[in-house]
Amino acid sequence: MAAGATLGSSLGPALDEPAVAGTAGSASTAAATVSPRGVSTLLAYLSGSTPGVVVENLSTRHSVRVLPTLHVTDPQIAPDGTLLAYTGPTTTPDGAGAVDAGLFVTRADGTGAPRLLATLPTAAAVATPRWSLDSSRIVYQRVAADGSRKTDVIDVRGGKTLASLSGVGTDVRFGSDSSTLVDSGGPRSVGAFYAVSFSGRRTLVEKNSASSVDRPHDLVYSPQGRFSVFVRTMSRAGRADDDALQGVTDNGDILPDSISSINGMGWSADSEDFFVSAKTLEPPFTAPFGRSALYRIDRTRGNVVAVNPKATADETSLSVGSVRRTAQTPGALFSPLAPTRLVDTRSGLGAAKARLGSGRFLKVRVAGVKGVPSGATAAVLTLTAVRPSATSWLAASPAASTPVVPSKALVALAPGQSSANTITVPLGAGGAIDLYNRAGTTDVLVDVVGYYAHERGFAFTPVRHILVDDSRTATRHLTAGSDYVIAAPWPVPYDATATTISVTVIRPDHAMVVSIAPHPVSGDPVKPPTSLLQVPKGKTVTATTTVAIGGGGRYDLFTNAGSAVVRVETTGYFAPTATKAFFPLSPRRILDSRTGAGAIPGSASDLGTVSVHVAGVAGVPIDASSVVLDLTGRRSSNTEPVPVDEMTNQVQSADESMIDLAGRAMTTNSVTLPVDRDGDVDLDIEGARTYLQADLVGYFTD
Repeated sequence: MAAGATLGSSLGPALDEPAVAGTAGSASTAAATVSPRGVSTLLAYLSGSTPGVVVENLSTRHSVRVLPTLHVTDPQIAPDGTLLAYTGPTTTPDGAGAVDAGLFVTRADGTGAPRLLATLPTAAAVATPRWSLDSSRIVYQRVAADGSRKTDVIDVRGGKTLASLSGVGTDVRFGSDSSTLVDSGGPRSVGAFYAVSFSGRRTLVEKNSASSVDRPHDLVYSPQGRFSVFVRTMSRAGRADDDALQGVTDNGDILPDSISSINGMGWSADSEDFFVSAKTLEPPFTAPFGRSALYRIDRTRGNVVAVNPKATADETSLSVGSVRRTAQTPGALFSPLAPTRLVDTRSGLGAAKARLGSGRFLKVRVAGVKGVPSGATAAVLTLTAVRPSATSWLAASPAASTPVVPSKALVALAPGQSSANTITVPLGAGGAIDLYNRAGTTDVLVDVVGYYAHERGFAFTPVRHILVDDSRTATRHLTAGSDYVIAAPWPVPYDATATTISVTVIRPDHAMVVSIAPHPVSGDPVKPPTSLLQVPKGKTVTATTTVAIGGGGRYDLFTNAGSAVVRVETTGYFAPTATKAFFPLSPRRILDSRTGAGAIPGSASDLGTVSVHVAGVAGVPIDASSVVLDLTGRRSSNTEPVPVDEMTNQVQSADESMIDLAGRAMTTNSVTLPVDRDGDVDLDIEGARTYLQADLVGYFTD
């Protein structure tokens, strides 16, 4: 057979019957975002010896375990993703007192009860169900009472047997329509493919001419019937048989000597990717030698990647379906603002002139004021607690008619020490947020630096921690009475409107309030009446913010007192040419290194690198480019002294310092981090007895 050939035209329309229109299915599994193709690929497979069938959505990386208490055989998901066919035990004893097997279908989302389609006597159970492309029919095999093998076709909706054939081989599937079968294993079809009608009529499709010892089998059509692939088992003297895939790419075989023991396969809905579960013999397959794993093969380029590179159990009996994605509100775009104060409880601006008490809420309206449009969906705000009376923390959440006490800190408070943090928070009822103070009393400042909206704004492009400025290697310092001008570096483009940066102020000689503003197009820089950081004398504090880029591609830092070393890094920018929109999420804790919750097995819990898998977690799609996290660093309750300097008790990502405890019991920072190719973000914890919590609040994607 010619490499890359498709058999769709050879089989053509039905030989004896008109094609039957497929049954429309509706799956409850929904993806988080909408792609141009509008569908998500679903994989169904067995994982090790664990009961049940894993059904995994590749767009969201959400998975469910269907039939979690049963050990089933050869599960096959329908192409439309609605149903799962399998062979399993029935509750009906056979004549010898044993329990019969049965061919069942059940919902692929794990809801509802299984439905028995056919009973298979235990002593001769076979099944091996295969779906038609339109998901309306199943072909399976059984052993009849006289010991002969039968191939039956059943209508899934009505349960009616449409055909019962003899003399068909063990490798039988549907052709390019629902009324034609393809046989590649019968006594007359060794080394060939035959089209078989429901009446039993056989037509030679193609004879294998590669080698008399290379047997083709398991022909699989793409959803539209345009492409096909089959397995060719190659017998070689002195070594075990190898499997090769033919027809996947336009260039013929896919690494014919690199895989063995193929035990499941299928096409994506758009026919661009082919998936296979198989054992590995050599690179580039990435699973451990001799273990069965899932692989994705690009049809046009032939690239091969492991679907779950960190899987620890054999993944077998793969089948592939798809589900139409549900429409969702498009992602939001960002518009920067010059820092503007919304609330100051010291003067009564935007709120009552009173300190925020213990366990009290303060509702702050954001949308429709100070340049933020009424249609804004989220805002970037700097929260500052001024001279708190007790150890406490501030939190913010979307406004609700009945506020709920938040479970996570956004600004950590120590008695008498002012603290600040810049956060991204979705807006709730009335375009407002609810601020909450856990204990004691404190004055509160709220500054807005930008907002997200659907109607207008700029998309995001992430970059991997580019050092913008480090005054330790220069002759200048951040000093009171003068501005500290910073130029946005390459690859931030000239037309960028804002950049996401991390600012670390290292051991100032005086307590200081640090503020930031876009550089003016003309005239001298002017210190804004807002704050970014509150830094105690001799301490090191880090904050992440998004700042508008001003004249000459620059922005300015200011301090009200003292002098300090400054380090600035960027993690991305907003520009007309960028493509990543923001999708806010309900906050969810995805890491607590005190317990190991959320950390990938093998990463450190209180010292070293912690890897957090975010792709496919809590609504984040697999193709997310960046995530927005609220980080909380905590000291252990251990009272043994810990040396403190600028490089101790830090939480870092790559070279960027994101949290520096510097002698404090707790501190917070909100960060935007790029997602790596494995769907992870890596955080380095430096210093003993340092613990980290991470709460997911949103993501960026196309």
